Amino acid sequence: PNATCTSATMLANGASVSNEVLTGASVRLGAACVPAGQGPSLFYRVSVPAGSTLLATATPQGGLDPVLRVLDTCTSTTCRASVNATGANQA
Repeated sequence: PNATCTSATMLANGASVSNEVLTGASVRLGAACVPAGQGPSLFYRVSVPAGSTLLATATPQGGLDPVLRVLDTCTSTTCRASVNATGANQA
């Protein structure tokens, strides 16, 4: 259900998500922030109040090398923040 930006899963403060799979994910966001991150994307929606901090960690399995991008909207081509993991299965 969160394989496209328009169907992003809403996450509340303190949320934890596990056992996510890339089935059905085909959107690539390589042009947004991290050109090396060309794999399929999963989307999550968060609300971060002014003056607050967002802490997100992706811990992959199966040889994946995750990229996290924080976008303002589905059509953004630039990011508020981004990070690329240091290698396969690295948080």
